[in-house]
Amino acid sequence: MTVEDLIAIHNVLGRYAHIMDAGSRGLTSFEDLRQIFTPDAVFDFRQCGGPRCQSCDEIIAVMAGNPHPAGHHATNFVIEQVDADTVTVLSKLLSVEANGQVNTGHYEDRIIRTAEGWRIVDRDCTVYFAMPRPA
Repeated sequence: MTVEDLIAIHNVLGRYAHIMDAGSRGLTSFEDLRQIFTPDAVFDFRQCGGPRCQSCDEIIAVMAGNPHPAGHHATNFVIEQVDADTVTVLSKLLSVEANGQVNTGHYEDRIIRTAEGWRIVDRDCTVYFAMPRPA
């Protein structure tokens, strides 16, 4: 894996948070998540109260139809190479609610090299809510 690959993978992970924050404010479309996920991506957020999505189209529909924290943050990326075109990534997340409550958790990702660049093909999200999630 090259330094360029590592930077590209970091950018995919960071871009997700920016798209989510801008999308939830109506500044961009959740369609931009196509820059992050493969068409057949699986995103499992049942451990934080959401569904298990089984395509990028489904991820976009769920994200567009639900409320979001005021801020999404990802950090502490641990990237492990599986083969020349696949990595796994464990990262920490912080979410900031509109009322100032901060939650933590983690993402477990499998990211693959595609013709369009590195994309998430499988993401599990776990959030440890500080208090019950606001309605």
